[in-house]
Amino acid sequence: MRFDLDPRPVTTKEMEVWRELCNGLNLKAIAVKFNRSVKTINTHMFWLYRKLDKHSVQEVIVEGYKRGILKYPSASIANEIIGLRLEMETINLRIEALLKEYVKDTE
Repeated sequence: MRFDLDPRPVTTKEMEVWRELCNGLNLKAIAVKFNRSVKTINTHMFWLYRKLDKHSVQEVIVEGYKRGILKYPSASIANEIIGLRLEMETINLRIEALLKEYVKDTE
């Protein structure tokens, strides 16, 4: 089903929902954050879909990147995130090894 593009601008509330969606919150979390029902958030999403001519949450998020509502992380932040993920992976591997050693010692 294809909606006709709604010519009205995105409202302040729709923009708030869109921004939080782009920041990774799901609809239920957005509803809790704004003290609204999930049904109200779904209504905002319906109008976003219609106004942006999009048909999924993913398309709305991509449009958020395109329009600058969500900024791509800077290189330094991205590198820090990658570094932290690598540290976590190393820690998880060490924990796994220690657990195997513990189980071996208790047998």
